[in-house]
Amino acid sequence: MARIALPESLTAPPKVGRALDQETIRGWYTPPQWAALERGEILIAGGEGEDTATLHRRRHRATAIIAHTPEQVWLALTDFESRPRFLPGAKEIRIVRLEGNKVWLDERVRLPLLSIHYRVINTLEPELGSMSWILDKSAPHDIADTDGGWLVSALDGGSRTLVTYRVRVDTGQPLPGFLENLLVKRSLPDLIAGLRHEVERRFAPR
Repeated sequence: MARIALPESLTAPPKVGRALDQETIRGWYTPPQWAALERGEILIAGGEGEDTATLHRRRHRATAIIAHTPEQVWLALTDFESRPRFLPGAKEIRIVRLEGNKVWLDERVRLPLLSIHYRVINTLEPELGSMSWILDKSAPHDIADTDGGWLVSALDGGSRTLVTYRVRVDTGQPLPGFLENLLVKRSLPDLIAGLRHEVERRFAPR
């Protein structure tokens, strides 16, 4: 199958994630949380549910500030097939279909004790800095369900970026809910750190 190339309108638009003012963005966090973000920390939240009756609550979120423009962060994020090089757990990603601003990806992911394969449908909205996905249940998969997304928001006139990653995963495996939550939650700091390091590598001053 020939490689599918994404258009620059999706990967390298002139503006990404600049629709919200910084005061609105800061209002999402308490002063201690914002201070932690400014220190370079990665905030982790979520994962309350423990069984199939509370799957809707089993969401995880990770947030950090990256000292580069949202356009640069977005360019790294939309380099889907290169993600296994810098996002821990991602072993293989292949673009299999493109329709408008929707991108279908075949993904193979490895977590502690688990190796899973599935197809997701990504919706890219660069102006909003939003990249969300749902599981394509019409394709073969060995996971019960997943959805989530990335949100890229400009700070300081676009010189820095607030990145938020959210995910819900139901592996469908015979694991206690708390253990499944733990496996996912433990992977989040490395995921955000991997993206931050990749953006710094690509766009560090020469």
